[in-house]
Amino acid sequence: MFLKNERSLGVKNGSIGSVESLTSARMAVMLDDGRSVAFDIKYYAHIDHGYAATIHKAQGVTVDRVHVLATPGLDRHAAYVALSRHRDRVDLHYGRDDFADQGRLVRTLGRERSKDMASDYTRDFADRRGLLLPGTAAERLRPTPTRDLFAGLDVRAAASPVETLRTKTSEIARSPREPRLEMGAAVRNYVLAYADIYRTRGEGLADTPDQQSRFSHASETLNSVRPDGARDLRAGFIRDARLIEDGVAGDTKAMVAVMDWERRYRQDPELRADTFVQRWQGLERQRRLLLRDHEDARANSVGDRMVGMAKGLERDPQVESILRNRKAQLGLPDAPSRSVGQSLMDVVAGGRNRSRGIGI
Repeated sequence: MFLKNERSLGVKNGSIGSVESLTSARMAVMLDDGRSVAFDIKYYAHIDHGYAATIHKAQGVTVDRVHVLATPGLDRHAAYVALSRHRDRVDLHYGRDDFADQGRLVRTLGRERSKDMASDYTRDFADRRGLLLPGTAAERLRPTPTRDLFAGLDVRAAASPVETLRTKTSEIARSPREPRLEMGAAVRNYVLAYADIYRTRGEGLADTPDQQSRFSHASETLNSVRPDGARDLRAGFIRDARLIEDGVAGDTKAMVAVMDWERRYRQDPELRADTFVQRWQGLERQRRLLLRDHEDARANSVGDRMVGMAKGLERDPQVESILRNRKAQLGLPDAPSRSVGQSLMDVVAGGRNRSRGIGI
């Protein structure tokens, strides 16, 4: 399966084919539409095994025989897509650790997404399924995602508050002796609402108005207990998605610690500068090792993340100013005419040119 659009090859993200020949440097593939393509793996390595795919990737695909693995995250819409990809036969498989009996399986695959509550996903479910934990070592090395799954979601457009949370919010106003309990409830509801939308979008599905309403209200509730709490906790999740699993498991203390750190990070430019230097040095070491081993595609992927960090300095002039006195830690020459961000992008570009044998 091809995982990235490439016009020169005539393939798209999700294109499927059969391997015709393979060497250490080159691969030839017969696509399902009958065309044959060949490419140098050094320059295009965005491929994976094609015998299994997510439901989102399988949309529009038709094959002779299909095997579907049912999970508790499915609903009637995803199930319809999965169970209609075949010409001759489809087999549905499920684990008894997920579904106690066939009746539970039928109810899950027949439900409307709008009736799916974040509270359905218990601690036991998260422990068994590894909910939201990135599966590859590369993802764990990634300091920040390339995009925010929640971009464009307006948390101000809240629907009517859930009655139970409204009651708890009024209780904390009358009884300041129990702020810890109220904080725990607000954090818990925010994490569950966030995790529900995160999981849905991770499956390639659109979140529902009901999910957005719950997330919006949970954000407002958390902010009423702790100003900017939703903003800080969300920033922590974006920085490291593995934290979502801790929140789903009920580790409220860890979530409060995340909010504390993110608030410090937001308010303290020295901390942001320290964090930038540490991450840049780590990515630079990783990129150099990949270039040494001639893994240019992976090295360029790391380089893209470094370029994103460098461009981000344009939006943080305080950190840019601090880093002007720390160029040696970033491996930069003293060039006062250029900004730190521009100089760092030049470093990444120079590494890419050397990997292609281009003199600079």
